[in-house]
Amino acid sequence: MKIINMIDFNLRPLSWSSMDQFNRDPEKWYNKYILNEAQSSNAGMDFGNVIGKEIASNPEFLKEVPRYDVFEKKLEAMIDDVRLKGYIDSFNSKTKSFIEYKTSANVNKWNAKSAHEHGQLLFYLFLIWKNYGLPPEKVKVKLVYIPVTENNDFSMSLTDGGKIQVFDVKHTTLDVLQFASLVKKTINAMRLYVHSRQVN
Repeated sequence: MKIINMIDFNLRPLSWSSMDQFNRDPEKWYNKYILNEAQSSNAGMDFGNVIGKEIASNPEFLKEVPRYDVFEKKLEAMIDDVRLKGYIDSFNSKTKSFIEYKTSANVNKWNAKSAHEHGQLLFYLFLIWKNYGLPPEKVKVKLVYIPVTENNDFSMSLTDGGKIQVFDVKHTTLDVLQFASLVKKTINAMRLYVHSRQVN
């Protein structure tokens, strides 16, 4: 097995999905992001991607879902010596406000509390702050929950009559500073974990 001597955050910038994976399951994170092992997708993720692309390309699709003028906005920034990268679902090029779309068959997963606590939004607020100098208090953030259904054939579909919910999320500069501290701690933990796997 090839030994990776370090995490190259310039070659592969740190994303929210990488952070989230590490905090949930370091071993799976290591296999995916360090060893570059292929990971199987699931119907929920695949269908969520389909919905996101349709929202971006078809203004007649789910008209009640709010949209901005830029989709999959790429932003990068540095935190110490580490490059961060994110792709924002829908981004307002003038105000820098943004929307994150979420699909789930679990009707209890997304609510005002879980939307506010979702670290991905803080990750994007940090990137916006670093790129445009806008503090989080001046950025309007929405998380849109689109309910979906798991079918008997293991496919997914939009929930018939399902209520799309839009949550307005507000954060402070302190929230983002505390999140930046968490990012640094996670990076250190990643490096220690990689080192421990290589010496064992």
